[in-house]
Amino acid sequence: MAADPRIPRDLLVIGLVSFLLRLGAWAVAIWGRLPALYDELGYLSRARGWAELAVRLVESGVWDAGSWQAAYGQGHWPPLHSLLLAPMVAFGEDFLPAARLVTVVVSTATTLLVFWLGALIGGRNVARCAAALHAFYPTFIGFSHLLWAETLSAFLLVGLACATFKADGATGEGNPSPLKWSFLAGSVGGLGALAKANALIFVPVVVLWLCRPASTDRRRPWVRAAAVMLGCGLWVVPWLGVLHHEEGRWMPMSTLGGYNLALGNHPWVPPGYGSSWGDELSKSKMQSRLEEVASRTDSDWRTVAGLLALEEMRQQPGTTARRSVERIRMLWTADVFVARHVLHGAYVELYPTTSDGTYPTALQWAVVLLVAVLALSFWILLTCIGIGIFLGPQSAERTLLVLLAIAGSLAPALTLGFPRLHMPLLVILLPLAGRSLERPRWKSDWASKAKVLAVLGWVLFSVSGAGRLGLYLNPSSLHSPAARVLEPWVGPTLVSDQILLRRKETSRSWQIRLENRQAAFLVIPVSTSGVPEPKALQPEVSWDPGEGWKRLEVVARAGASIRIVIESPSGDPMTFDPVRPGTGSWTDLDAESGSAFRWLGGGPGVLAPTPTDD
Repeated sequence: MAADPRIPRDLLVIGLVSFLLRLGAWAVAIWGRLPALYDELGYLSRARGWAELAVRLVESGVWDAGSWQAAYGQGHWPPLHSLLLAPMVAFGEDFLPAARLVTVVVSTATTLLVFWLGALIGGRNVARCAAALHAFYPTFIGFSHLLWAETLSAFLLVGLACATFKADGATGEGNPSPLKWSFLAGSVGGLGALAKANALIFVPVVVLWLCRPASTDRRRPWVRAAAVMLGCGLWVVPWLGVLHHEEGRWMPMSTLGGYNLALGNHPWVPPGYGSSWGDELSKSKMQSRLEEVASRTDSDWRTVAGLLALEEMRQQPGTTARRSVERIRMLWTADVFVARHVLHGAYVELYPTTSDGTYPTALQWAVVLLVAVLALSFWILLTCIGIGIFLGPQSAERTLLVLLAIAGSLAPALTLGFPRLHMPLLVILLPLAGRSLERPRWKSDWASKAKVLAVLGWVLFSVSGAGRLGLYLNPSSLHSPAARVLEPWVGPTLVSDQILLRRKETSRSWQIRLENRQAAFLVIPVSTSGVPEPKALQPEVSWDPGEGWKRLEVVARAGASIRIVIESPSGDPMTFDPVRPGTGSWTDLDAESGSAFRWLGGGPGVLAPTPTDD
C-alpha cells in the first residue's frame, strides 16, 4: 500500500472530510444542548467513577470503595468505553461536550481504518469507495457524537480484520512477522470484547480462519492461533477475574448476559415481537417475575433471568425460532436511534417556539425527509453490500468479513435485536460495498440471476422490518401534525413528552390529570443508578405530600390534546401544555405554591435534571 504515492493524499483528504462532517454534527448537538440519553447515562456514570477512583489513588493512595462501585457498575458492561471517556471528567461538571468529542475522533479514525482495510483486500479504488461510504453515510455521521459503545466497537472490529489479513499474509505483500500480527489481532480482539461483551465471539472466528487449510502460511497455523489467543487473554482475563471476584462466579464478560437472554425469551414477549425491546409493559412483567423468583429462592435476579430464559427456550422451541427470525430482521433494518433523537426533541435548542407549541409546517416535513433519508440510505448501502457479497469477486477476505458479520449477529439472534447493534457489522462490510461499486460483475447465467434474487430477498427482508420501527420512534407531540398526516401510510402513531414538575408547597396531596382521555400518563420513577423505570399507563396521577418533584411522560394519539390539569387544595386548577420547545427552562405555574414545569423532550429515558438544576 505504501508503494502508491497517492494513498497518503487520499487518506488525508478522506480523513479531513470525515472529521469535518462529524465535527459539524457534534457542534449541532452541543448547540442544541443534547442531553445524555438511555445507556449514555450508564457510561457517563461509570466514567465518572473511574475518574474519581484514579484521582483518589494518585492524591492519597486510597482505594475508594464508592468510586470503584460506580466504575464497576454492577459489571453490566465491560469497562473500556467508560475508561476512554473518563479523562474527559477533568473538564468539570459539564464534561459531556468533551466526551462526545472523543467518539467523534474515534469515528474519524474508523474512516481511516476502513480505507486501510479496503486497500488490503482490493487496492486503492476499493479503499476510497469504502472509506467514502463510511465518511458520508448519514447515520454514521449522526451517531458519531453519541456515547454508545458501538462507535468504539466498530473501530476495533475493523482493526481486528486488518491485523488478521496482515497475519495471514493474504494481501500478496511481503509479511515477515505473521506471529506479531497474530498477537496484535488477538490484542485488538480482546480490547473489542472489553468494549462490547458480545465482541468476544470475533476472536474464535479469526482463529479458525487463520487455521483454515487454504491459509497462505501453512507452516505454523496453530502457532498463530496461539498468538491470537495469548493477545486476547492478556486483556480479557483480568476483567474476567474482576467479575469473578465481585460476583463470586465465572461469567463471560458481563453480568447482564442472562438478563439479555431473558428479554428475548420470556412468556410476556408481545406476539409478533422478537423481544421486549421497546415494550416497557412486558419488560416490567418480566422484571417482576425475576424479582419474585429471586426473592423466593434467595438468588441473584440476574442468575434467575438466565435460567428462566433457558427454560422458556426449551419449552417453546418453535416460538424461540420465530422470535430469532424477528430479532434478525430488527437487527438488520434501518437505524432508528438518530431519527429517534430528532423526533424526541432531544436537541432542545433547535426547536423554534410557536404559539401552539408545534414545529412550523416546513420544519415538520424537513424532519420527515430526514427520517426518510436515513432509512433509504441504509437500504441503498445494504444493497451495495449484498452485491459485493453475492456478485463481487470471490475471495478469502470476503469470506472472513462475512463470517465476522454472521458471528456478530448470533448474540442478537438469541437475545434482543435492534438496529443500533448492526453498526459495527455494517462497517466491517463496507469494503465489500466498495468492491461492488468499483467493478460489479453482472452475468446472464442462472447462477448470477439466483444471486441477484438473494440480494433482493435480503434487502426486502430488511425493508419488511420498517413497519415495526414506528413503534420505537415515539415522536414528541412537537411532530403531531406530521404524524397525523402520515397515519394512513404508517398506521396509528403515538406521541409522547416528558415533563419535570416541581413545587415548594408539599404538605398536601395534589392530583394531576389530562383534559383529553385519549392521552395517559406514564409514571417514570428513577432508580438509585439513574436508570428510568417505566410503569403502567394511567389517566391520573397523585402528587403525594412531601414529594417536591414529579417526573412524568405523557403519551397520546397523534393529534390528541395533551393539556395537563393540576388540582391543588389551595387554589384554582392549573392547566398547561407540556411542550415548550426552544428553551428547556422552567415555566412558572403558580407563584404561591412555587410550582413550575420543564419540558424534557419526547420518548422514554430522557435525562431529567437534578432537583438543584434551576
